[in-house]
Formats: sequence, structure tokens, C-alpha cells
Amino acid sequence: MSDIEIFISTSPGETRLALTRNGILHELVIGRDSDQHQTGNIYLGRVEKVMTGLNAAFVQIGERNSGFLAAPDGQIFDRDREKPKPINALFKEGDKVLLQATRDEEGDKGAKLTTRLSLVGRNLVLTPDRSGISVSKSVSDDVEKERLKTAVIDAVSGDAGLIVRTRAQNVDAKILIAEGQILNDAWIDMQASLKTMNAPALLHEAPGPILGFINAKIGKENWRRILVNDRSMIDQIRELGGGKTSDSEDLLVLHAGQEDIFDSYDLNQQIDNALSNVVPLKSGGEIIIEETAALTAIDVNSGGGNRRGDAEGWALSVNREAAQEAGRQILLRNLSGQIVIDFLPMDKRESKDEVAGVLQQALASDRSASNVFGFTRLGLLEMTRRRQGKSLTQRLLAQNEHGKSAETVALEAIRLALQQLENDPGRRIKISAGASVYEAYQRIVAQAWAIAEKQSGGMIALEQGTSTAPMDCLVTAMEN
Repeated sequence: MSDIEIFISTSPGETRLALTRNGILHELVIGRDSDQHQTGNIYLGRVEKVMTGLNAAFVQIGERNSGFLAAPDGQIFDRDREKPKPINALFKEGDKVLLQATRDEEGDKGAKLTTRLSLVGRNLVLTPDRSGISVSKSVSDDVEKERLKTAVIDAVSGDAGLIVRTRAQNVDAKILIAEGQILNDAWIDMQASLKTMNAPALLHEAPGPILGFINAKIGKENWRRILVNDRSMIDQIRELGGGKTSDSEDLLVLHAGQEDIFDSYDLNQQIDNALSNVVPLKSGGEIIIEETAALTAIDVNSGGGNRRGDAEGWALSVNREAAQEAGRQILLRNLSGQIVIDFLPMDKRESKDEVAGVLQQALASDRSASNVFGFTRLGLLEMTRRRQGKSLTQRLLAQNEHGKSAETVALEAIRLALQQLENDPGRRIKISAGASVYEAYQRIVAQAWAIAEKQSGGMIALEQGTSTAPMDCLVTAMEN
């Protein structure tokens, strides 16, 4: 059985969450103050332009880019029996519309939007525009289904409905009723706010990536503990689901000790390893990961192993290990879109099916929708994974360059400076930043730098290093 632990490290400008299995990093979530998190947010938008050719509309929602609303996402219809109405039959320019973001904006592309709203709780999902009570299809026991329906039937009012999630199985009815009432009250408050709100405006802000991860996954796996370095984050986790967090209360542990929590458990080194495109295998082989705009290619190399004798069995053994590691890397690096894996050649169909099964099992805990389609006639395994934000390399590395981005370097330097100050209180610390990193301190992470200065009591100084390369940053202790 896997020993699953969660580690959360908060620092000025950034919060990081790591999920490990038996000490090995499997998932990493990074939330930065500079990020624009829109997924799950509810907006009062104004239709900016109706594009009949695209069968979609661009909608102002108060963010940097206008959101994108496709016609099928702008209406409720029976997908098995009806065709969606065209966009010009639904909206006209200037219309006010209530929307929810289903994907963050990226670059010049605005957030993806829908008019089918939902408020997600730990055990329940409130659907403001769809009445009735439904239970997840994964709940197979008819008696439990009826109990769940009966428990929440009076928890919502008006035209709103509830979806009972799989994790609600065996949850006490009082907890479910309380959660349903909390979601219903939140929707009533939003409706009241709409009366005095002008479009475009943010009506409801969804939890950020860290709390969203905890809320989505807690209770699905047998976590041993959630180790956190910040009391306020512990309080936020406790408040998830309206304070009904009995399933997390016993897991929460405040990190003791002066060493950085990620350093204490070898997580920073594992993150750095995940930025390399070459991943060694215990068998002596390796997988090579290449991200491109069109797809992600993963190549399996044997490492010159001994293939004499049972070549099929040898290839299967290496490929099983590679499939397990590829699944871990896909989750850890947040790889998405089209993914192609070039395994070692195998002739037998049962061998290929076994390798595909290993990969599917490695992706079993994935929050994103992933589909393993199997092997092509050329022997390549094809799969897709729904895009949820940037990949790890897009998040931490500089675009079109090798090495970490200026923002990443600047935030790492802040963490290191505060850590040195913690280990040696009373000793002033100097951050000497290259031109690009220094500019990041002035713009991208200016707020984080201000917080760090305040936390240190003015004991951290920042200077632009004249002899430092643009992307370099040095943290040193100053002479008293």
C-alpha cells in the first residue's frame, strides 16, 4: 500500500503543494500571486461580439482578455436528441449574461466560458439552473442512492438542483444537509448581489489551485498526513466545505523545524529533476520527454540492456517500467493535449494490452480526463489528456530559453533569503539579481518582495548585480 503524503509550502508570492507516494513526488501544484485563476469563477459578463462564423461569442468578463463562449456551452439541451441553437439565436451584442469559466485564459486566448453554472462542494454540486436531485452513476447501491437523495432533497430552494458526488457515500445525512444549505445560501447571496452589479464583474471566486486540489481529492485516497508550514493555510483547509472538514482535521500537521519543508523531504531536488527531459529507469533504460506545440512525444530507450533470449519478455519488462514512469511524469509535469509514447517494439497483442493497462493504472488518480487509445499500426501508443493550466516546464522555465524563468528565480531567492534569516537571525541578507531577475522584482513579484521585506523586518536587501548574468541571482549573508 502506498504511503501518500501532502506537503504544502507557503512563501511570499507563491504556494506549492506536493503529493508523494512512498517519498516519491507524483503531483505538484503551484499557485502564484501573479497567476490569473479563472476556472470555476462566476461572472456577470457583457456580450462583446457575436461571431456567426465561429458559432461563438466573445464576452467581456472584466479580465485581461474577453472570454470565449461557444454556442453549445451557452444553452441547455439534450445532446442525444437535440441540436444546439446557433449563437445568433441565443445572444446579441450588449447582452448581460451569467457565466462560469471552465478554463483559464492563456496568452492572448481568453477564458473558456459556459452558462451552465455549478457550485462545487466536497460531497455535493449545486446546479442553479437545473432542478432535481441526481446521484453519481458511480454509486451502484440502490439503497445508498435512495438514502442520499432523501437526505438532501430539502437542502435547496427555487429552481436549483443538487448532484450528489461519489464521495458522499456513507457520509452522515446531517453533514450532507449542512453542505447543501451552505451551497444554497451562497447562490442566494449571489442572486442578491446581481441586483446592484454592473457588467462585467466577478460574482463568485472559486478556490485557487491549492485549495481546489485538496477539495477535489481529499477522501478519494488514504492520505497519511497533510504537512503545512503555515497556520493560516491550515485554517483555510479547515474551512473547506463550510468548515465540515472532519476528514481532513486529523490529517493536518504544522511543520516543525527551521529547515524549508520541501528541502526536509527532498522535494526541491525532485522538482528540479522533473525539469529535465531525460528520466532514468531502474532497469538502465530511460524515457525522453519532448513537449511541442502540437503534441508531447515520449520515447523509451532500452539503455543497451541484454535482449538475448526472450526478446518479447525483455521488451515487455522495460515497457512496463516505462509505462509506470510515464504515467507519473504526465501527472507531475501536467502534460496535456495529444501524447504519443514510443515504447520498445512488441509483437504480441497481449503484451501491448498489458503495457496500456499499466499506463492507465498509473493515471488512475488523475483529476483531468485522460484517455488511453492504445497502439497504432506504427507501434506508437496514443493518448489524450484534458488541458488544465500550464505544464510544469511552461510554469517554471523561461520561454524559448534553457533555464528557469526570471519569476521562478526571483521567488526562489526570496524563499532562500528568508530561510537563511531564519537560520541566522540578526544577520542581514543580500539578494544580488541579474538584470532580468531584478526587473521581475520590480514588476511581476513586486508584491511578494514587499511582503518579504516586511516579514524580514528590513533585514533583506535587494540590489542589481552589475557582474551577474541577466537570469542569475545570488543570496549571501552580509557582514555585521
